[in-house]
Amino acid sequence: MNDFIQEKKSLLILLLIIAFLLIGLFYFYQVMPIQEKVQSAKFEVHNLENDINILHAQLENAKDKNEGDGTDVEQMLPTSRNMDQFLLSLYEVEKMSNSKMKNISFSNLEGDFVLTEETNNQENAANSIPNSSHLKTLTVQITVHSPSYQKLQQFIQGIENLERITKIDNFSFSEQGGESITATLQLTTFYYQQ
Repeated sequence: MNDFIQEKKSLLILLLIIAFLLIGLFYFYQVMPIQEKVQSAKFEVHNLENDINILHAQLENAKDKNEGDGTDVEQMLPTSRNMDQFLLSLYEVEKMSNSKMKNISFSNLEGDFVLTEETNNQENAANSIPNSSHLKTLTVQITVHSPSYQKLQQFIQGIENLERITKIDNFSFSEQGGESITATLQLTTFYYQQ
């Protein structure tokens, strides 16, 4: 009888060891990966919450900056022609690009902005222009000499990056003896007259 208990005891210990190993394998292959995914998800949620808080703070700062006195919008779309300020901006671009403006002429001094079918279809035009009868255009024709294509490109990028809304309507250029480039640009800028 003692032998029978000893045999069963050995078998019972072997079964306990096998059960313990199976539980360990189950934990290692099933539970641990799930725990790692949970930890990873918690870390990702924490990072996203931090990003959201940072973006909210930036948004509040931007709102506070824009609510101050409205100068940003007024610089983009002034309430008068501000030709002097526009010329100063063009001269800054000229200086930055080492180009020389040889001829500047203004036309369409009292031009109205007309919504065409193309601009009427654009979502931004519909949202940003409350009453287009007050939106006026100013057309500028510029002849510029640049020492290289790179300097001409800097001049054009400078115009595109002006704070005041400016559109390049027409652009042509020719090379002058391989040393300089002469370009003619037609620009349109806008102002909001009440």
